[in-house]
Amino acid sequence: MAPGEDFYRVFVISSADVPDLVNEIYRLRARFQMLEAACRAGLGAAVEEDSLYPWALESPWWYVTDELPPPPSGHYLAEVMPADVWRGEPL
Repeated sequence: MAPGEDFYRVFVISSADVPDLVNEIYRLRARFQMLEAACRAGLGAAVEEDSLYPWALESPWWYVTDELPPPPSGHYLAEVMPADVWRGEPL
């Protein structure tokens, strides 16, 4: 085997996994978006049932706002909850 041939063989074998990795990234992103939408829906329902404060400090939904990015403008929660509540970062 030539000196660079082993590297080339390893590179070809590992690059064969790239399409699968890209597909997995797209799949995980879609799953995250569905989870984000479900959390926003649940949080919206919880906000509608109770007043916002002190509900937010006593509720497990508060942890969801720590992980979610701010909702898009025009979204119900963007109008009800202050911007500093949302601590997550968008993908």
